[in-house]
Amino acid sequence: MDTITTLAGTNRKIETAKPLSSSSTAHTLASDHTPSPSDAAHKLDDRYNDPTADLKIVSSDGVVFKVRSIYLRAASKILDNKITSLATSFDMTLRLEDTSIERATAVRLLLEFLHGRIGRLEYNNLGIFRRAILLAKKYDCELVLAAMKQYTRTLTRSGKDVHCRMVFFLGSILDDIDICIDAIRNAEADTWDNTESGLAPPKEWYEHLLSDLNDPDDWFDGECSMDPSTWDPEDIYQAPPRYLAGLLRATRVVYRDGGTWKAAADKFRKVMEPLDTDSEDNDVDEDRDEEMSN
Repeated sequence: MDTITTLAGTNRKIETAKPLSSSSTAHTLASDHTPSPSDAAHKLDDRYNDPTADLKIVSSDGVVFKVRSIYLRAASKILDNKITSLATSFDMTLRLEDTSIERATAVRLLLEFLHGRIGRLEYNNLGIFRRAILLAKKYDCELVLAAMKQYTRTLTRSGKDVHCRMVFFLGSILDDIDICIDAIRNAEADTWDNTESGLAPPKEWYEHLLSDLNDPDDWFDGECSMDPSTWDPEDIYQAPPRYLAGLLRATRVVYRDGGTWKAAADKFRKVMEPLDTDSEDNDVDEDRDEEMSN
């Protein structure tokens, strides 16, 4: 029985298989699994290449990570079950196949969270961070997701160029309304001319760099990048429908009687509150009255 300290600072006991001798370990990881031509082409990760590791992870783009399985077992019941199944097959290799979120860059960042090696998150890595969040959600890594939420909150409270539109996306896929509210509230000066001109999107933010909309004459310089009507189709696709609908409703406040994005943030909070029959009826009546008065 091994014990490790998790991200939350609590100890969790993990049942592991009886250790193998060095010779039998080599037999398990090498001799019992005849390498396929694709295995031979795999690249070994520079950082996660522990010679004492009991688990190999192969990303969807063919990078091999050698790690101690106890970190993954502690983080996720789903991964714990998968690794247990691998142990019975005498091939401790976890092969990942999702080309969008199980690529090497996202796997490596997830492992950084698991090992407590997170440094400052640079703008250029926001796309990789988004994919790592989705990877953590796929395997229900609750403690990792809690750490990712805390990390995302620092982006809107750092007082620096926070790229509120992207923070909103991160908050929405983390299902954290407060992160999204902070992003909307700080969006006042976050216009396309000072956030995007001359600045390439973060690595791996988009699958395709070019929009599939035929609007070469439609420029958004000076317009707030939080406004969904200015977004690329891939941005629309990234936002969970409930959060996108809430933002669309909140954005209407900005274009009424000189409304502000701070007012939009308040509206977003209101429309995202849990529904009950009485409050839902009241909201409908209030929105109808607002529309009639305008």
